Amino acid sequence: MTSRGAAQWGLVAGLTVLPLVMASRVFLGGSDPPPPWPVAGEAIEPVVVQDAAGDRELRFDGEWTAVLSFHSECTWCAKAAPAWKEWFETTDLRVVVVSREPLESARAYADLWTWEVDVVSLPIKAHPFTGRTPWAFLIDPDGRLAWQGVAQDLTELDAAAQSLRGRAAPSLPTEGVTP
Repeated sequence: MTSRGAAQWGLVAGLTVLPLVMASRVFLGGSDPPPPWPVAGEAIEPVVVQDAAGDRELRFDGEWTAVLSFHSECTWCAKAAPAWKEWFETTDLRVVVVSREPLESARAYADLWTWEVDVVSLPIKAHPFTGRTPWAFLIDPDGRLAWQGVAQDLTELDAAAQSLRGRAAPSLPTEGVTP
């Protein structure tokens, strides 16, 4: 068999096996469907979470709420953790930190970083709050998504919260910044 013939047979074999692998992941539960991603203005429904007292309904009405998603094995979350701690100490938003891992693991991670916030477990990978990490959601007092984005240093979340609540966003330093 020539090398061209072997390559053609390899391609045929690969195209035959790939659909079987993909089907097995779907039918055997090897992969969760992607989370339904909310858009700005969409109502965020209450969700049942686990905290130290057990199961409770997490509601989003009456006050501005920041929901931050993390996982203890997420490298980007570890890089963001110190900035989160600083932000937790200065924000006036209601803050809920969510992980899809067991509450004990999530709480241990929060304790490691000395986060003094509401830490809950939502063990559903296909939920928007646990589908991406580190990620932030800003929910308005009417329970509608106001903003979402990557939660590395939280400056974007802070600016969005200030702007949407009718406050001036803090000025960013311009000294030493080149266009």
